[in-house]
Amino acid sequence: MLDLSKLEILHPPRPYSWQTLFWLSVFSGFMAFLATGFFRTLIAVIGQILLIISITWLGKINNFFPILWITSALICGLLYGLFKIQPSVLCILWLPLAAILIILDVCFSKDLTFKVPNTSERHTLLILFLTQVLMACWLQFTLITYNWIQSYPSLLTDQLNHSNFIVNLTPRQPPRSVAILQTMRQQLIETLNNKPWTEGESWLKNSAFHIQEMYETFLSNLAEESETKNNLQYQPSLPENQFWKLYFLYPLEQNTQQIYTFRYCNHPQCPPIKQWSSYTVSSFPSDDPWFMESLEVLPENEYRLLFRMEWTGPQSNQSQDTQPYQSHLNCKVFPIGNSPQQTKIQCPAVY
Repeated sequence: MLDLSKLEILHPPRPYSWQTLFWLSVFSGFMAFLATGFFRTLIAVIGQILLIISITWLGKINNFFPILWITSALICGLLYGLFKIQPSVLCILWLPLAAILIILDVCFSKDLTFKVPNTSERHTLLILFLTQVLMACWLQFTLITYNWIQSYPSLLTDQLNHSNFIVNLTPRQPPRSVAILQTMRQQLIETLNNKPWTEGESWLKNSAFHIQEMYETFLSNLAEESETKNNLQYQPSLPENQFWKLYFLYPLEQNTQQIYTFRYCNHPQCPPIKQWSSYTVSSFPSDDPWFMESLEVLPENEYRLLFRMEWTGPQSNQSQDTQPYQSHLNCKVFPIGNSPQQTKIQCPAVY
């Protein structure tokens, strides 16, 4: 059975007590439930303020040391409900606000009379305030780093060994270009494999235009994979998209290639894919291994489709030498069988 004697603590011993404020907050919550519109919000806010004062009062009379940090958190929660301030901003505000509450508690007596702290107290309060501000700065740095990782997940591919502030405790992640090219690889296989050779060869000779059309399907497939895999690497509309560049070697004819580039772009400012005029011929250094592969002479009726994704965003000095962001997809397309011949495409794993 319920021991009602334990509820005696909630009975107000006098009108001026934390229990009175607690029951007033409960009453305000009930009245807010019955009210509507502006008055509902007003009564609810008053009830929350009374509850915060009641909890703080209870903690102070019991000398509960962390009470003012709890009060600060409750005030931040109230500000979020009233003004919809970003949670990250309130998290940063939490610790300095707690320090300010502690300073006010020291500077005002129980009858709200202002008193000047002595020298020792001033030193303590100053150190307390500065430590809370320092911790808030580290908290802000943590939140900023987290937001960077959410918006630019490929940064986890980089080498962070020489960072003075960041330690990567998880295994290095593959760059997002791997997920992009894997999806492109699957679409190429579905488009070309086992098709009549006449149809496949015609597709290859106009592949620059087909890649444009395929790109729209590619983005939708990437969105579907993001829903099933719940992996940031598969999200189709991340801010980091603007930093990816895809190089595509387009076969004008057998053993004659031309390089086209386009940016991976999927945000409201991007023009529609079919309106893009950004397919431009690029020049590559003659000693580039990927480009040199395109110069190899292929057997008769064999074509090559080469893709390379490069990261043009910020990166560490070490990654500029090792190129951990770079990913490649190399496919060969050729006919098999007797008349009528069929198209066969071989695309090794993305590397």
